[in-house]
Amino acid sequence: MRVMRRFGTDRAGSTAILFGLTLLPLMGAVGAAVDYSRAASFHSRAQLAVDGAALAIVREPDTLTPAEIQAKGETYVRDTIGHMLDPARGATLGTVTTTREGRVVKVALAATMKPSIMQVLGVNAMPVTANAQATWGSRLELALVLDNTGSMDDTIGGKKKIDELKTASANLLKQLKLRADTPDRVKVSLVPFASQVRLDPARYRNETWFRWNDPIRDPARWTGYVNDRAETYVVSDVAPSLAVDSTRYPAAMKADYGQIAMMRPLTSLADPASYDAMLASVASMRAEGSTNVPIGMSWGFATLTSGIPFTEAAPKDTAGVHKVMIVMTDGDNTSFRVDGVVRGFAEGTGYPIDARTRATCDLVKRDNVTVYTIRMLAGNVDLLRSCATTPDNYFDVSKAGDLDLAFKKILASISATTLTH
Repeated sequence: MRVMRRFGTDRAGSTAILFGLTLLPLMGAVGAAVDYSRAASFHSRAQLAVDGAALAIVREPDTLTPAEIQAKGETYVRDTIGHMLDPARGATLGTVTTTREGRVVKVALAATMKPSIMQVLGVNAMPVTANAQATWGSRLELALVLDNTGSMDDTIGGKKKIDELKTASANLLKQLKLRADTPDRVKVSLVPFASQVRLDPARYRNETWFRWNDPIRDPARWTGYVNDRAETYVVSDVAPSLAVDSTRYPAAMKADYGQIAMMRPLTSLADPASYDAMLASVASMRAEGSTNVPIGMSWGFATLTSGIPFTEAAPKDTAGVHKVMIVMTDGDNTSFRVDGVVRGFAEGTGYPIDARTRATCDLVKRDNVTVYTIRMLAGNVDLLRSCATTPDNYFDVSKAGDLDLAFKKILASISATTLTH
């Protein structure tokens, strides 16, 4: 305090001169700190904007034109930092450049900040730049496990649920095909299920991993239906073996109810013929029979593993391969088999088949398969939510159009990207 009092009463000219000489640099230093802090804050938001734009656009279909890609990039960036763009007081956006080459999207931003203090030093603009690059690089192996039971013939919003499922599934396949730029990029399997599943008999009738329980035991007459595995192996990824008969898959000479659409193993959507065949399989789905979610999940899981009964999948934990299962159902479990004997859901207390469902979900998730579950109007909410890998992976469909929206959200979630600056 004494120093300040002496400074205030000092009438020596040298003090005033020294103070005047130090004032301008001092103001410049303070001004630089304030303005650079503002510029750094704007740069952080600008970087988030270009990061978000790159990640969003890399998931868009390959059919977008360069002009459409550019427009989407500009819109995303302006929506993110628009509140900071004020030429009078803050930032002015110069250019946003968005390009895509193959699976790589690049977004670059150039802007200027107007200094609030440093203008006294002759600094009238501070350049701000931000760059991002996103690559859609992972391989996807996706199992669609879809309820084809009798209740799917009921309506939702005036449209049959099975028709809603066909439309949403076809739309999902269309979007996935746009991302299938190489044979291994996107593979999809289809598992329509009721109380049984159905394989292509012409392709699989002579496989040794079947257990023929029907007295006729005539593979030539087999129409492709398969029942639950024996109780010991019903929730198991143990490969079927001739040495242990109960490990094999029980072939059935007839369907429990009506007719189930045939399932398809993992199929590359890059091949036009395979893609068309998958669409035809979706179109052939029909509502028949009772609900057995775990048999659908078990066969969906089988398509995602590389051993018997299918060999199309990449080995477990292969680098760059994302394995996903989508399970959609519209009701409670109602029918299953224990060592070939049909059981209803009552069994005295509770739903024993739900315990089997939980065990199957746990088995699938332990194998690093990401599980999404969709409940359409009816079904065990707690069971399906707990079956999903995370709570955000569970969807509840209650009106027409929601199923298609759920598939779109799942596609956005599973579209893997790598971001670099």
